[in-house]
Amino acid sequence: MKQVQREIEIQSHLKHPNIVRMYSYFYDTKRIYLVLEYVPRGELSKEINRFGHFGDSRAATYVYQLSKALSYCHQNDVIHRDIKPENILLGVRGEVKIADFGSAVHLPASRRMTTFGTLNYLAPELFHLECVHDHRVDIWSLGILTFEMLTGHLPFDGETFQEISEKIQYADVSYPDTLNLGATKLITSMLKKLSSQRVSLNEIDNYDWIKMYAEFSVNQCLAALQDWENVSNQNSTCPSSSSYECSSTFVNTFSND
Repeated sequence: MKQVQREIEIQSHLKHPNIVRMYSYFYDTKRIYLVLEYVPRGELSKEINRFGHFGDSRAATYVYQLSKALSYCHQNDVIHRDIKPENILLGVRGEVKIADFGSAVHLPASRRMTTFGTLNYLAPELFHLECVHDHRVDIWSLGILTFEMLTGHLPFDGETFQEISEKIQYADVSYPDTLNLGATKLITSMLKKLSSQRVSLNEIDNYDWIKMYAEFSVNQCLAALQDWENVSNQNSTCPSSSSYECSSTFVNTFSND
């Protein structure tokens, strides 16, 4: 229950065009209900399965949008900790939106790896006994996702937990010969084993692959943001948590568990 409370506290305060908006919540004796932004085009994972892999333009555009959303999270001291295709949704314009903040925490974070995340997307530092980590675990996961979008498979995979975890910690990434060299350079910078050596999200814009292939411009970004704000304003009549007279009881219920 405390995990759900944390998810609500975090996601309800995040307002970004590439993050699924949480408008409200309520509950009864059996279930908790979250009132979320409607994102009509479903999970990114289904698109990867449908097409096998993406071209440079589509992948670079998604990486650019995700880097901005994650940068916003980190500026607000939030680490998502479970970036993967199943937690990325596609909006009506085809833009990506980060969803499912069930594993998210506020900085600083100190959690054992068994309590969050998805194995194939976990950063190497999360396998240490004392798992103290920061926002750079999201950068690693974004690197894994970038590789997956471009190739259709994971860079570190295996049959067992031990096999996968050892590859994540010690193996080098094997890049297909057909992969764009600019994309390879960016992925390599995100998948540094030492978190201190990983590229920052703000530096991603400077990579040639992003500059060449990502579909963005000042006008496009402003238009997308305006569209998002208009929809948000139209949906501002969504019932607030206070209208159910359950907010304080809800939080107190968590606190007593």
